[in-house]
Amino acid sequence: MSGEGREPRWDAADCVAGIRRTLSTATRSSYASQWPGSGHQRSSGGDGQYELSLSSSVARPFVYLLVCTVALFAVRASSLAAELPSEQLVLQRVSEISGLKVKKEVPCLRLNDEALRKEIDQMIELQLPKGYLDAARICLAKFGIIGPDLDLKGKLISAYVKMAIGFYSPATKRMILKDSLSPPVAEYILAHELTHALQDQYVNLEKDLSDRTNSDKVLALVSIVEGQAMMVAAEYAKRYMTQKQLAEVAASGALLQKDTAGIPNFIRETMEFPYRKGPGLCSLVVQRKGMKGLVDALRSPPRSSEQVLSPDKYQDKPDLPVLISFKDMEALPGKSFEYLCHDVMGEFSTELLLRQFLSFGEAKSASKGWGGDLWAAYTSPAGVLLVWYTDWDTEGDATEFRSAVAKMLGARYRTDLSGDQARTKDVSLYLEKKGRDVLLIDGPRETDVKALAAKVWANVIQRDLNKEKRQLGS
Repeated sequence: MSGEGREPRWDAADCVAGIRRTLSTATRSSYASQWPGSGHQRSSGGDGQYELSLSSSVARPFVYLLVCTVALFAVRASSLAAELPSEQLVLQRVSEISGLKVKKEVPCLRLNDEALRKEIDQMIELQLPKGYLDAARICLAKFGIIGPDLDLKGKLISAYVKMAIGFYSPATKRMILKDSLSPPVAEYILAHELTHALQDQYVNLEKDLSDRTNSDKVLALVSIVEGQAMMVAAEYAKRYMTQKQLAEVAASGALLQKDTAGIPNFIRETMEFPYRKGPGLCSLVVQRKGMKGLVDALRSPPRSSEQVLSPDKYQDKPDLPVLISFKDMEALPGKSFEYLCHDVMGEFSTELLLRQFLSFGEAKSASKGWGGDLWAAYTSPAGVLLVWYTDWDTEGDATEFRSAVAKMLGARYRTDLSGDQARTKDVSLYLEKKGRDVLLIDGPRETDVKALAAKVWANVIQRDLNKEKRQLGS
């Protein structure tokens, strides 16, 4: 066990691999060689395969719950007699490692299964407005991600209740821990979750994670939040836990072991994204700027999943998203439609959406070059209307994306979109490229999509943050 006060020695490859392997199933005999700095080799899959949102952008605000749910172990009873350090001692140690100062103590409650479920239900009620999940279900179905009759709320709540064994709630400022955990597992979870408590004392997590109109931005922030917590927990384990204790933590369950039966792949991969990509991005920040770099990153986090997927667009040559809006958005399609919601899809969710109908390679290639987007959903007695506007880095990127969407819609609706417009027995479609921008309209069959498209093109507003930044610097 290492003494207090030692500075961590971070290595990007070692740290990411160590975090992954630490939480994977391991034998006691081989466990000692799996920590960062011990001379192990990186996992055979590499960072690309360790990659994995809540689901479509509309459901992704459930990503908020990821900040409150970690470890996700199927815990077995412990035979160790080791005592769990006090929560405040763990908090002080986490503060020392992370560089985040303790501004106030964090109450910690230990609850049984029934009480834990009630706490999760309460947290969901506090964080998600009434009707939000119904709107999410409608939009996810319109994108073709889920069936129209899926009980989205029931599936997600059931999954979180089964997975959650400890979490910090920014809404109540409390740490919640399942009372049946063994001391080593509880200590490891405390180290991770109390990092979230300190993050919340440094920045307002509750406010920053509640943006339901740009969930791609939220996903990027959560990647920093979770990546930092995973790195801090790994360093905590190296300093303060014995090999025997670490072996018990590892044996308690595999990394992100989940019960996600019935949850669509799109949603599952969105949920896992911050844990898959966050540590890699954070380790690169630490490698260049030390742990202070992560403290700074909480204040100036990546603005999009694109910056998480391509760290050079966050650190070396910042590539900020184009912000898109529509004039008079709620009334855009006319009186026959009622506004439902709007959001940003982002590069990662765009790739996941395309993957529902195209090959992995096609989807990944077509989502590269994402510059910004906005989609808005409306309802009417005739059905749901979707307007999706995207901006791309080059005209070539826009052409490739337009072709991919045409292929996706062709496969989904069994129609031909080689031209701008198509109509089936149920829907009317419009897909048009102008310069670097692509517009998709998917509405009920009688929708005048061509007239609506002209209205959208005339009312779109784009704010180029990169251009603004260059102008300010000149």
